[in-house]
Amino acid sequence: MAIDPIFWQAVPALFHSAPADRAELILAEGLLPWDQGPGTRFVDELEWEFHEPRPGHVYLSTSSDPVEPDHVVFAVDPRQLDPQRVNPDEDWVSEGSGRFLMGRMFGDGDGTLGEMAEAFGLGDDPQHSRASLEEFGAVAYRGAVPPSAVRLAA
Repeated sequence: MAIDPIFWQAVPALFHSAPADRAELILAEGLLPWDQGPGTRFVDELEWEFHEPRPGHVYLSTSSDPVEPDHVVFAVDPRQLDPQRVNPDEDWVSEGSGRFLMGRMFGDGDGTLGEMAEAFGLGDDPQHSRASLEEFGAVAYRGAVPPSAVRLAA
């Protein structure tokens, strides 16, 4: 699981949208994986079904737009993150890039996108993570994003 370190160092800020009432907590603790703490899981009531993400990951985007009206956007400095922990956003695969389709990889198999991405080792090839960022504008970061790498976006 990785992305080319030279490519990664050239990536400008990435972004993460979260509810405004969690801003202080996120600035203090960093961005926690969606399933590991109160800082970033804002969709508790959502039924994930097929689209449940990978456990233990924080999702980052090139878009600085808030996901919901009550959200604020955090800028993340990629240079403070370990490129060995970067994975493709599995939604990139499910949306159907020219290179991969989740259905082709798994047929009609059971499981969520996150489970299938883990089982397949999506991201073992650094080109997958680079393509996810370049083609889809998003990546998944395995583990917490430290507070030193996070600030409120202007």
